[in-house]
Amino acid sequence: MLTKLIIFLYLFLLSSCATMRDSTQLVKISSNPVDAKVYFNGTLLGVGEGTFVGKTPGFMKIKRKFFSRALFSKEGYDTKKIWLDKKYRWQSSFFANMVFLFAAPVGWIVDLVTGAAWEYDSIHQTSLFSNKVMEELPPPPKVIAISPPQHKHELVSDKIGIKLKSLLKKRYPQAVILPYQKTSKIFISYSFTHNNKPLAIYLPHLENDLKATHIANSHIMSREHEHEHEYEIETDLYSIFTEATIDSFSNKYSQKKIYKFQFQQSTLWGQISPYISFFPNALSTEVIASPLSVTLAGGSNAKYKSDTNPTNYLNGISVSNIKSPKLTEHYRFIARTFPELTFAFRQIQFNRTKGSLSSVSKISFNWYGLAMGYGAEIGLESPFGYPSLRFIGALAYDHISWDADSAIAFSFRPSFEIGYAFYTQDKINIKIFYRGAYFSDDIWSDAMTEYANTAIKADLEDASTFGVRVSYYFPEAKIKFKELLY
Repeated sequence: MLTKLIIFLYLFLLSSCATMRDSTQLVKISSNPVDAKVYFNGTLLGVGEGTFVGKTPGFMKIKRKFFSRALFSKEGYDTKKIWLDKKYRWQSSFFANMVFLFAAPVGWIVDLVTGAAWEYDSIHQTSLFSNKVMEELPPPPKVIAISPPQHKHELVSDKIGIKLKSLLKKRYPQAVILPYQKTSKIFISYSFTHNNKPLAIYLPHLENDLKATHIANSHIMSREHEHEHEYEIETDLYSIFTEATIDSFSNKYSQKKIYKFQFQQSTLWGQISPYISFFPNALSTEVIASPLSVTLAGGSNAKYKSDTNPTNYLNGISVSNIKSPKLTEHYRFIARTFPELTFAFRQIQFNRTKGSLSSVSKISFNWYGLAMGYGAEIGLESPFGYPSLRFIGALAYDHISWDADSAIAFSFRPSFEIGYAFYTQDKINIKIFYRGAYFSDDIWSDAMTEYANTAIKADLEDASTFGVRVSYYFPEAKIKFKELLY
Protein backbone atom coordinates (compact mmCIF):
# COMPACT_ATOMS: atom_id res chain seq x y z
CA MET A 1 0.00 0.00 0.00
CA LEU A 2 2.81 2.37 0.91
CA THR A 3 4.58 1.61 -2.37
CA LYS A 4 1.47 2.44 -4.38
CA LEU A 5 1.06 5.68 -2.45
CA ILE A 6 4.67 6.68 -3.13
CA ILE A 7 4.28 5.90 -6.86
CA PHE A 8 1.06 7.92 -7.01
CA LEU A 9 2.63 10.92 -5.24
CA TYR A 10 5.66 10.71 -7.52
CA LEU A 11 3.52 10.77 -10.65
CA PHE A 12 1.45 13.59 -9.18
CA LEU A 13 4.59 15.65 -8.69
CA LEU A 14 5.69 14.90 -12.24
CA SER A 15 2.32 16.03 -13.58
CA SER A 16 2.42 19.19 -11.47
CA CYS A 17 5.98 20.05 -12.46
CA ALA A 18 5.14 19.51 -16.13
CA THR A 19 2.56 22.28 -16.02
CA MET A 20 4.66 24.76 -14.03
CA ARG A 21 7.04 25.57 -16.89
CA ASP A 22 4.09 26.17 -19.18
CA SER A 23 1.97 28.42 -16.95
CA THR A 24 2.46 31.58 -19.06
CA GLN A 25 2.08 32.32 -22.76
CA LEU A 26 3.61 34.91 -25.06
CA VAL A 27 0.63 36.71 -26.62
CA LYS A 28 0.78 39.13 -29.54
CA ILE A 29 -1.30 42.25 -28.73
CA SER A 30 -1.83 45.40 -30.81
CA SER A 31 -4.19 48.35 -30.73
CA ASN A 32 -5.29 51.37 -32.73
CA PRO A 33 -3.85 53.78 -31.75
CA VAL A 34 -0.58 52.29 -30.54
CA ASP A 35 1.16 52.82 -27.18
CA ALA A 36 -1.82 51.74 -25.10
CA LYS A 37 -1.16 50.19 -21.69
CA VAL A 38 -2.41 46.62 -21.31
CA TYR A 39 -3.48 45.09 -18.00
CA PHE A 40 -4.39 41.45 -17.40
CA ASN A 41 -7.07 40.27 -15.01
CA GLY A 42 -7.58 36.53 -14.48
CA THR A 43 -10.68 36.51 -12.28
CA LEU A 44 -14.38 36.01 -12.96
CA LEU A 45 -15.48 39.47 -11.81
CA GLY A 46 -12.41 41.26 -13.21
CA VAL A 47 -12.50 43.96 -10.56
CA GLY A 48 -9.80 46.62 -10.94
CA GLU A 49 -7.25 47.14 -13.66
CA GLY A 50 -5.29 43.96 -13.06
CA THR A 51 -1.58 43.34 -13.68
CA PHE A 52 0.31 45.57 -16.12
CA VAL A 53 1.81 43.38 -18.88
CA GLY A 54 3.08 45.87 -21.50
CA LYS A 55 2.33 48.49 -24.14
CA THR A 56 0.98 47.97 -27.65
CA PRO A 57 2.08 46.74 -30.03
CA GLY A 58 4.10 44.00 -28.41
CA PHE A 59 4.49 40.43 -27.23
CA MET A 60 3.35 40.10 -23.64
CA LYS A 61 3.70 37.24 -21.17
CA ILE A 62 0.28 36.45 -19.77
CA LYS A 63 -0.58 33.84 -17.17
CA ARG A 64 -2.87 31.12 -18.50
CA LYS A 65 -6.29 31.31 -16.84
CA PHE A 66 -9.81 30.15 -17.61
CA PHE A 67 -11.14 33.64 -16.84
CA SER A 68 -8.92 35.98 -18.86
CA ARG A 69 -9.65 39.64 -19.44
CA ALA A 70 -7.45 42.37 -20.92
CA LEU A 71 -7.87 46.07 -20.20
CA PHE A 72 -6.57 48.75 -22.61
CA SER A 73 -5.82 52.21 -21.25
CA LYS A 74 -4.50 55.31 -23.02
CA GLU A 75 -4.71 58.96 -22.14
CA GLY A 76 -7.42 60.70 -24.16
CA TYR A 77 -9.23 57.43 -24.95
CA ASP A 78 -11.94 55.42 -23.25
CA THR A 79 -10.79 52.40 -21.29
CA LYS A 80 -11.66 49.16 -23.04
CA LYS A 81 -12.03 45.66 -21.60
CA ILE A 82 -12.17 42.50 -23.68
CA TRP A 83 -12.23 38.78 -22.90
CA LEU A 84 -9.31 36.86 -24.36
CA ASP A 85 -10.26 34.16 -26.85
CA LYS A 86 -8.76 30.80 -25.96
CA LYS A 87 -8.91 27.12 -26.81
CA TYR A 88 -8.12 23.86 -25.05
CA ARG A 89 -4.54 22.59 -25.53
CA TRP A 90 -5.23 19.05 -26.70
CA GLN A 91 -1.61 18.24 -27.53
CA SER A 92 0.23 20.07 -24.74
CA SER A 93 -2.22 19.23 -21.93
CA PHE A 94 -4.46 16.27 -22.75
CA PHE A 95 -2.03 14.07 -24.69
CA ALA A 96 1.06 15.28 -22.79
CA ASN A 97 -0.36 14.07 -19.49
CA MET A 98 -1.12 10.63 -20.96
CA VAL A 99 2.58 9.77 -20.60
CA PHE A 100 1.88 9.45 -16.85
CA LEU A 101 -0.55 6.56 -17.57
CA PHE A 102 -2.98 6.06 -14.66
CA ALA A 103 -1.94 9.42 -13.17
CA ALA A 104 -3.02 11.28 -16.33
CA PRO A 105 -6.34 12.48 -14.80
CA VAL A 106 -4.33 14.16 -12.05
CA GLY A 107 -2.38 16.09 -14.68
CA TRP A 108 -5.56 17.08 -16.51
CA ILE A 109 -7.14 18.38 -13.29
CA VAL A 110 -3.97 20.27 -12.34
CA ASP A 111 -3.89 21.89 -15.80
CA LEU A 112 -7.54 22.95 -15.56
CA VAL A 113 -7.16 24.32 -12.05
CA THR A 114 -3.95 26.24 -12.78
CA GLY A 115 -5.08 27.38 -16.24
CA ALA A 116 -2.23 25.63 -18.07
CA ALA A 117 -4.81 23.79 -20.19
CA TRP A 118 -5.62 26.90 -22.25
CA GLU A 119 -4.04 28.58 -25.26
CA TYR A 120 -4.75 32.26 -26.00
CA ASP A 121 -5.31 33.73 -29.45
CA SER A 122 -3.52 36.92 -30.48
CA ILE A 123 -5.35 40.24 -30.05
CA HIS A 124 -5.27 42.23 -33.29
CA GLN A 125 -5.78 45.97 -33.67
CA THR A 126 -8.19 46.58 -30.82
CA SER A 127 -9.75 49.98 -31.55
CA LEU A 128 -9.89 52.58 -28.78
CA PHE A 129 -12.35 55.48 -28.90
CA SER A 130 -11.18 59.01 -28.19
CA ASN A 131 -12.97 61.01 -25.49
CA LYS A 132 -11.44 64.29 -26.64
CA VAL A 133 -9.81 65.83 -29.71
CA MET A 134 -6.34 64.29 -30.06
CA GLU A 135 -3.50 65.28 -32.35
CA GLU A 136 -2.93 62.50 -34.85
CA LEU A 137 0.64 61.29 -34.62
CA PRO A 138 2.53 59.78 -37.56
CA PRO A 139 2.87 55.99 -37.44
CA PRO A 140 6.19 54.67 -36.07
CA PRO A 141 8.76 53.59 -38.70
CA LYS A 142 8.68 50.05 -39.98
CA VAL A 143 11.34 47.66 -38.69
CA ILE A 144 11.75 44.94 -41.34
CA ALA A 145 13.41 41.56 -40.89
CA ILE A 146 14.24 39.40 -43.93
CA SER A 147 13.30 35.74 -43.62
CA PRO A 148 15.35 33.09 -45.48
CA PRO A 149 14.14 33.21 -49.12
CA GLN A 150 12.61 29.89 -50.10
CA HIS A 151 14.71 28.00 -52.66
CA LYS A 152 16.09 24.49 -53.04
CA HIS A 153 19.69 25.76 -52.82
CA GLU A 154 20.77 27.22 -49.48
CA LEU A 155 23.61 29.28 -50.91
CA VAL A 156 21.30 30.93 -53.46
CA SER A 157 18.84 31.69 -50.66
CA ASP A 158 21.55 33.39 -48.60
CA LYS A 159 22.83 35.50 -51.49
CA ILE A 160 19.32 36.72 -52.33
CA GLY A 161 18.59 37.36 -48.63
CA ILE A 162 21.61 39.67 -48.42
CA LYS A 163 20.65 41.51 -51.61
CA LEU A 164 17.06 42.08 -50.42
CA LYS A 165 18.25 44.66 -47.87
CA SER A 166 19.16 47.19 -50.56
CA LEU A 167 15.91 46.49 -52.47
CA LEU A 168 13.81 47.05 -49.36
CA LYS A 169 15.71 50.23 -48.47
CA LYS A 170 14.90 51.73 -51.86
CA ARG A 171 11.24 50.77 -51.57
CA TYR A 172 10.84 51.85 -47.92
CA PRO A 173 13.37 54.66 -47.35
CA GLN A 174 11.95 55.52 -43.91
CA ALA A 175 12.11 51.94 -42.65
CA VAL A 176 14.80 50.26 -40.57
CA ILE A 177 16.03 47.15 -42.44
CA LEU A 178 17.64 44.60 -40.15
CA PRO A 179 20.77 42.94 -41.65
CA TYR A 180 20.05 39.46 -42.97
CA GLN A 181 23.35 38.12 -41.59
CA LYS A 182 22.27 39.01 -38.03
CA THR A 183 18.63 37.92 -38.12
CA SER A 184 19.24 34.67 -40.03
CA LYS A 185 20.59 32.96 -36.88
CA ILE A 186 17.29 33.75 -35.12
CA PHE A 187 15.34 32.17 -37.97
CA ILE A 188 17.66 29.14 -37.95
CA SER A 189 17.15 28.59 -34.22
CA TYR A 190 13.43 28.12 -34.92
CA SER A 191 14.10 25.81 -37.92
CA PHE A 192 13.12 28.52 -40.42
CA THR A 193 15.50 27.74 -43.27
CA HIS A 194 15.68 27.99 -47.06
CA ASN A 195 13.42 24.94 -47.46
CA ASN A 196 11.56 24.67 -44.16
CA LYS A 197 9.21 26.80 -42.06
CA PRO A 198 8.48 26.33 -38.35
CA LEU A 199 5.22 25.18 -36.83
CA ALA A 200 2.70 27.96 -36.17
CA ILE A 201 3.13 27.54 -32.41
CA TYR A 202 6.66 28.98 -32.66
CA LEU A 203 5.88 32.04 -34.78
CA PRO A 204 5.04 34.41 -31.88
CA HIS A 205 8.35 33.51 -30.19
CA LEU A 206 10.27 33.97 -33.43
CA GLU A 207 8.61 37.33 -34.14
CA ASN A 208 9.27 38.50 -30.59
CA ASP A 209 12.98 37.60 -30.81
CA LEU A 210 13.33 39.51 -34.09
CA LYS A 211 12.24 42.82 -32.50
CA ALA A 212 10.68 43.80 -35.84
CA THR A 213 7.29 45.11 -36.95
CA HIS A 214 7.33 43.49 -40.42
CA ILE A 215 8.88 40.45 -42.10
CA ALA A 216 9.83 40.24 -45.79
CA ASN A 217 9.01 36.70 -46.97
CA SER A 218 10.38 35.69 -50.38
CA HIS A 219 10.13 32.83 -52.82
CA ILE A 220 12.77 32.31 -55.53
CA MET A 221 11.95 30.80 -58.91
CA SER A 222 14.56 29.71 -61.43
CA ARG A 223 13.86 30.47 -65.08
CA GLU A 224 15.55 30.43 -68.49
CA HIS A 225 15.35 33.75 -70.34
CA GLU A 226 16.96 34.20 -73.78
CA HIS A 227 19.32 31.27 -73.14
CA GLU A 228 20.39 32.78 -69.82
CA HIS A 229 19.58 31.44 -66.37
CA GLU A 230 17.89 33.94 -64.03
CA TYR A 231 16.22 34.10 -60.65
CA GLU A 232 12.83 35.74 -60.10
CA ILE A 233 12.17 36.79 -56.51
CA GLU A 234 8.62 37.36 -55.30
CA THR A 235 8.51 39.20 -51.97
CA ASP A 236 5.59 39.80 -49.61
CA LEU A 237 5.84 42.31 -46.77
CA TYR A 238 4.02 40.82 -43.79
CA SER A 239 2.84 42.90 -40.82
CA ILE A 240 3.58 41.04 -37.60
CA PHE A 241 0.84 42.65 -35.52
CA THR A 242 -2.00 42.74 -38.06
CA GLU A 243 -0.91 39.41 -39.59
CA ALA A 244 -1.68 40.73 -43.05
CA THR A 245 0.39 41.11 -46.24
CA ILE A 246 0.57 44.85 -46.87
CA ASP A 247 2.74 44.89 -50.02
CA SER A 248 4.04 42.54 -52.72
CA PHE A 249 6.70 43.07 -55.37
CA SER A 250 9.08 41.08 -57.56
CA ASN A 251 12.65 41.42 -58.83
CA LYS A 252 14.90 39.53 -61.20
CA TYR A 253 18.59 38.71 -61.08
CA SER A 254 20.69 37.00 -63.69
CA GLN A 255 22.38 33.87 -62.45
CA LYS A 256 25.79 35.42 -63.11
CA LYS A 257 25.10 38.20 -60.60
CA ILE A 258 24.48 35.61 -57.90
CA TYR A 259 27.01 32.91 -58.79
CA LYS A 260 29.41 32.26 -61.61
CA PHE A 261 28.36 28.64 -61.81
CA GLN A 262 24.99 26.96 -62.16
CA PHE A 263 23.59 24.51 -59.64
CA GLN A 264 22.34 21.12 -60.69
CA GLN A 265 20.17 19.25 -58.22
CA SER A 266 18.18 16.04 -58.58
CA THR A 267 14.59 15.68 -57.42
CA LEU A 268 15.65 12.98 -54.95
CA TRP A 269 18.23 15.29 -53.38
CA GLY A 270 15.62 18.01 -52.95
CA GLN A 271 13.42 15.54 -51.02
CA ILE A 272 16.10 14.31 -48.61
CA SER A 273 18.06 17.56 -48.06
CA PRO A 274 15.74 18.86 -45.25
CA TYR A 275 16.84 15.89 -43.14
CA ILE A 276 20.58 16.49 -43.64
CA SER A 277 22.72 18.76 -41.49
CA PHE A 278 26.09 19.78 -42.89
CA PHE A 279 27.21 22.33 -40.33
CA PRO A 280 28.01 21.79 -36.62
CA ASN A 281 26.35 24.06 -34.06
CA ALA A 282 27.63 22.82 -30.69
CA LEU A 283 30.90 22.33 -28.80
CA SER A 284 30.72 19.48 -26.28
CA THR A 285 32.69 17.68 -23.61
CA GLU A 286 31.63 14.63 -21.63
CA VAL A 287 32.36 12.57 -18.52
CA ILE A 288 31.91 8.79 -18.72
CA ALA A 289 31.29 6.16 -16.04
CA SER A 290 33.98 3.69 -17.15
CA PRO A 291 37.00 4.59 -19.30
CA LEU A 292 38.23 2.33 -22.06
CA SER A 293 40.78 -0.15 -20.68
CA VAL A 294 43.56 -2.02 -22.47
CA THR A 295 44.75 -5.53 -21.57
CA LEU A 296 48.03 -6.85 -22.99
CA ALA A 297 49.00 -10.50 -23.38
CA GLY A 298 52.41 -11.73 -24.56
CA GLY A 299 54.77 -14.65 -24.33
CA SER A 300 55.11 -16.75 -21.14
CA ASN A 301 51.47 -15.94 -20.32
CA ALA A 302 52.47 -12.41 -19.34
CA LYS A 303 49.57 -10.01 -18.74
CA TYR A 304 49.29 -6.28 -18.14
CA LYS A 305 46.18 -4.12 -17.63
CA SER A 306 45.87 -0.34 -17.91
CA ASP A 307 45.30 1.50 -14.64
CA THR A 308 42.35 3.74 -13.80
CA ASN A 309 43.78 7.17 -14.51
CA PRO A 310 41.24 9.80 -13.32
CA THR A 311 41.86 11.95 -16.40
CA ASN A 312 40.57 9.14 -18.64
CA TYR A 313 37.02 9.69 -17.38
CA LEU A 314 36.99 13.00 -19.28
CA ASN A 315 36.23 11.66 -22.72
CA GLY A 316 37.48 14.40 -25.04
CA ILE A 317 36.00 17.33 -26.93
CA SER A 318 33.63 17.13 -29.87
CA VAL A 319 32.00 19.42 -32.40
CA SER A 320 28.57 18.27 -33.53
CA ASN A 321 25.04 19.28 -34.49
CA ILE A 322 22.28 19.26 -31.86
CA LYS A 323 18.65 20.33 -31.75
CA SER A 324 17.67 23.92 -31.05
CA PRO A 325 16.49 24.84 -27.51
CA LYS A 326 13.64 26.83 -29.07
CA LEU A 327 11.77 23.73 -30.30
CA THR A 328 10.28 22.56 -27.01
CA GLU A 329 6.55 23.29 -27.17
CA HIS A 330 5.24 20.34 -29.14
CA TYR A 331 5.58 16.60 -29.63
CA ARG A 332 7.06 15.44 -32.92
CA PHE A 333 9.07 12.43 -34.02
CA ILE A 334 11.97 13.50 -36.20
CA ALA A 335 14.65 11.79 -38.28
CA ARG A 336 17.79 13.64 -39.28
CA THR A 337 21.51 13.28 -39.94
CA PHE A 338 24.39 15.23 -38.48
CA PRO A 339 28.21 15.62 -38.64
CA GLU A 340 30.55 14.99 -35.70
CA LEU A 341 34.24 15.56 -35.08
CA THR A 342 35.76 14.24 -31.83
CA PHE A 343 39.21 14.62 -30.31
CA ALA A 344 40.21 12.50 -27.30
CA PHE A 345 43.39 12.21 -25.26
CA ARG A 346 44.16 9.38 -22.85
CA GLN A 347 47.29 8.69 -20.87
CA ILE A 348 47.76 4.96 -20.42
CA GLN A 349 49.95 3.22 -17.84
CA PHE A 350 50.01 -0.53 -17.30
CA ASN A 351 50.00 -2.59 -14.14
CA ARG A 352 51.49 -6.08 -14.27
CA THR A 353 49.06 -8.85 -13.41
CA LYS A 354 51.14 -11.82 -14.57
CA GLY A 355 54.60 -12.51 -16.01
CA SER A 356 56.80 -9.84 -17.55
CA LEU A 357 56.66 -7.82 -20.79
CA SER A 358 59.98 -6.01 -20.77
CA SER A 359 59.62 -2.45 -19.41
CA VAL A 360 55.97 -1.91 -20.37
CA SER A 361 54.99 -0.86 -16.85
CA LYS A 362 57.75 1.73 -16.48
CA ILE A 363 56.52 4.41 -18.90
CA SER A 364 53.35 6.23 -19.95
CA PHE A 365 51.74 5.86 -23.35
CA ASN A 366 49.93 8.88 -24.81
CA TRP A 367 46.91 7.98 -26.92
CA TYR A 368 45.59 10.72 -29.22
CA GLY A 369 42.45 9.95 -31.17
CA LEU A 370 40.64 11.95 -33.85
CA ALA A 371 37.35 10.61 -35.23
CA MET A 372 35.41 12.31 -38.03
CA GLY A 373 32.07 10.90 -39.01
CA TYR A 374 28.46 11.34 -39.99
CA GLY A 375 25.49 9.97 -38.08
CA ALA A 376 21.76 9.36 -38.21
CA GLU A 377 19.34 10.15 -35.41
CA ILE A 378 15.70 9.54 -34.56
CA GLY A 379 14.19 11.40 -31.62
CA LEU A 380 11.14 12.97 -30.06
CA GLU A 381 10.90 16.74 -29.63
CA SER A 382 8.85 17.44 -26.49
CA PRO A 383 8.37 20.03 -23.73
CA PHE A 384 10.13 17.67 -21.30
CA GLY A 385 13.36 17.06 -23.20
CA TYR A 386 14.70 15.23 -26.22
CA PRO A 387 15.05 11.42 -26.07
CA SER A 388 16.94 10.07 -29.07
CA LEU A 389 18.73 7.12 -30.64
CA ARG A 390 21.91 7.82 -32.63
CA PHE A 391 24.14 5.78 -34.88
CA ILE A 392 27.48 7.25 -36.00
CA GLY A 393 29.98 5.86 -38.46
CA ALA A 394 33.38 7.53 -38.16
CA LEU A 395 36.84 7.29 -39.70
CA ALA A 396 39.35 7.38 -36.84
CA TYR A 397 43.01 8.36 -36.72
CA ASP A 398 44.91 7.11 -33.64
CA HIS A 399 48.39 8.16 -32.60
CA ILE A 400 50.09 6.27 -29.74
CA SER A 401 53.42 7.67 -28.56
CA TRP A 402 56.04 6.67 -25.96
CA ASP A 403 59.47 8.09 -25.26
CA ALA A 404 60.75 9.20 -28.68
CA ASP A 405 58.80 6.64 -30.71
CA SER A 406 55.19 6.38 -31.86
CA ALA A 407 52.71 4.38 -33.91
CA ILE A 408 49.70 5.46 -35.95
CA ALA A 409 46.62 3.62 -37.20
CA PHE A 410 43.46 4.31 -39.19
CA SER A 411 40.23 2.45 -38.51
CA PHE A 412 36.46 2.54 -38.90
CA ARG A 413 34.78 3.29 -35.57
CA PRO A 414 30.98 2.88 -35.47
CA SER A 415 28.95 3.60 -32.35
CA PHE A 416 25.34 3.80 -31.21
CA GLU A 417 23.94 5.98 -28.46
CA ILE A 418 20.69 6.18 -26.50
CA GLY A 419 20.28 9.52 -24.76
CA TYR A 420 18.03 12.06 -23.13
CA ALA A 421 18.90 15.75 -23.62
CA PHE A 422 17.51 18.95 -22.15
CA TYR A 423 18.50 22.62 -21.95
CA THR A 424 19.32 24.26 -18.63
CA GLN A 425 19.76 27.62 -20.43
CA ASP A 426 19.35 28.83 -24.00
CA LYS A 427 22.95 27.88 -24.76
CA ILE A 428 23.69 24.99 -22.37
CA ASN A 429 22.53 21.48 -23.30
CA ILE A 430 22.95 18.48 -20.99
CA LYS A 431 22.63 14.93 -22.26
CA ILE A 432 22.56 11.69 -20.26
CA PHE A 433 23.50 8.77 -22.50
CA TYR A 434 24.42 5.14 -22.86
CA ARG A 435 26.88 4.45 -25.67
CA GLY A 436 28.26 1.34 -27.28
CA ALA A 437 31.28 1.75 -29.57
CA TYR A 438 33.68 -0.44 -31.51
CA PHE A 439 37.45 0.04 -31.17
CA SER A 440 39.85 -2.05 -33.21
CA ASP A 441 42.22 -4.14 -31.05
CA ASP A 442 44.82 -3.86 -33.83
CA ILE A 443 45.51 -0.24 -32.80
CA TRP A 444 47.23 -1.27 -29.58
CA SER A 445 48.43 -4.70 -30.73
CA ASP A 446 50.51 -3.10 -33.50
CA ALA A 447 51.78 -0.30 -31.25
CA MET A 448 52.86 -2.62 -28.42
CA THR A 449 54.42 -5.14 -30.79
CA GLU A 450 56.47 -2.29 -32.25
CA TYR A 451 57.39 -1.08 -28.76
CA ALA A 452 58.46 -4.47 -27.35
CA ASN A 453 59.83 -5.98 -30.58
CA THR A 454 57.78 -9.09 -29.88
CA ALA A 455 54.23 -10.18 -30.64
CA ILE A 456 51.77 -8.73 -28.12
CA LYS A 457 48.01 -9.15 -28.28
CA ALA A 458 45.90 -6.26 -26.98
CA ASP A 459 42.24 -6.36 -25.96
CA LEU A 460 40.20 -3.17 -25.62
CA GLU A 461 37.44 -3.45 -23.02
CA ASP A 462 34.64 -1.28 -21.57
CA ALA A 463 33.79 0.29 -24.94
CA SER A 464 30.20 0.58 -23.71
CA THR A 465 29.53 3.15 -21.02
CA PHE A 466 27.12 5.59 -19.42
CA GLY A 467 27.97 9.27 -19.38
CA VAL A 468 26.94 12.92 -19.23
CA ARG A 469 27.65 15.36 -22.04
CA VAL A 470 27.58 19.14 -21.67
CA SER A 471 27.25 21.14 -24.89
CA TYR A 472 27.42 24.83 -25.71
CA TYR A 473 24.93 25.61 -28.48
CA PHE A 474 25.85 28.34 -30.97
CA PRO A 475 23.61 28.50 -34.09
CA GLU A 476 25.73 31.35 -35.48
CA ALA A 477 28.38 28.72 -36.27
CA LYS A 478 26.40 27.75 -39.35
CA ILE A 479 26.59 31.32 -40.63
CA LYS A 480 30.35 31.46 -40.03
CA PHE A 481 30.98 28.15 -41.79
CA LYS A 482 28.96 29.25 -44.82
CA GLU A 483 30.90 32.52 -44.96
CA LEU A 484 34.13 30.52 -45.13
CA LEU A 485 32.74 28.49 -48.05
CA TYR A 486 31.66 31.44 -50.13
